[in-house]
Amino acid sequence: MTASSDALYNHMIRACRQQRTGPPFPQNGWGVAVIDHLNLHRQSLHNVNHIGRKAPAMSQASALKGAILTALFAAAAAAAGYLLMAIPNVELFLLTLFAAGRTLGVTRGISAALAASLLYFGLNPQGGLFPPLLISQMIGAIASPLAGALWGRLSPNLWWRRLSAAILGALTTLWYDIVTNLAYPLTAGFDMTQTGLTLVAGIPFAIIHIGSNTLIFFLLALPLQTLIDRRNLSV
Repeated sequence: MTASSDALYNHMIRACRQQRTGPPFPQNGWGVAVIDHLNLHRQSLHNVNHIGRKAPAMSQASALKGAILTALFAAAAAAAGYLLMAIPNVELFLLTLFAAGRTLGVTRGISAALAASLLYFGLNPQGGLFPPLLISQMIGAIASPLAGALWGRLSPNLWWRRLSAAILGALTTLWYDIVTNLAYPLTAGFDMTQTGLTLVAGIPFAIIHIGSNTLIFFLLALPLQTLIDRRNLSV
């Protein structure tokens, strides 16, 4: 409340008190009721203004926490990718991004996926900055936080959460493998037959990747999210 409105309220209260003791209204007590009403209204305005001043600070703190957690999840996903890099088609990269989507929501989860893809695939010593492949890896990785955000809305039943995590893990891994396996033949100008043969050649590797991630999501998605929730990392 501003100084001018405070002065106006004080003036009205003084007027009510004078009327209360004056001869025109000796017994009806209306002045007391008006004074109480004015004081209550002034206190309400004061509370609203106080909350209004706190809201921008709280919003800024929430935005800062969200940005920090997005960066942490991106770094954690890249680190998880490097952790099992020596084992072909077995990784924790997509699981970490799945947890990012569940914890941070769709927008920040996707941001974490894009940043993690740049860190892991763009700087991977076993790979390189082949732009079409990098773009396909980023598109493939986006599905994981989307699935994580969806998983957070499902039934809290323990076994259903484990089973749904495994199903979503298999689907996101399938999407990732299809998108990344299409990157080279499409950019190299392969025809439909050659592209189909490329996808068929990648099936054994995709089976290992999808199978391992199905098991990883089934076993680790729920414990990982429980650990994150205990640390109060949600935004």
